[in-house]
Amino acid sequence: MSSVHIRGRPSWTGCVIADVPWVPSRRSIFELVQEQTRRLELMTDELQGAKEALEDRRAQEKAVLLLMERRKVSNDEAHRELRKLAMDRGMKLSEVARALVLADFSQHG
Repeated sequence: MSSVHIRGRPSWTGCVIADVPWVPSRRSIFELVQEQTRRLELMTDELQGAKEALEDRRAQEKAVLLLMERRKVSNDEAHRELRKLAMDRGMKLSEVARALVLADFSQHG
């Protein structure tokens, strides 16, 4: 069995360990772990942001459906009413949507 030597060096097992160009050889394990931890934290933050955006969108869609049902208006009209409520109250659209859904739930359980 022949082995391929790619700018590598033998390991303790006798197999060749290739020098991987994207892993700096002069960095300590600690530095690599720190960098990986930072990357994971960034990914966690991005995932949390995506989850929050999805929840905001769900609340807005529920509020629009409630407005359509209660006021017998079209989807476009319900969206306009929701945006107007948010602007009039100086609140985020998602906050107004959650308040509407919560108020409807407390009234109609």
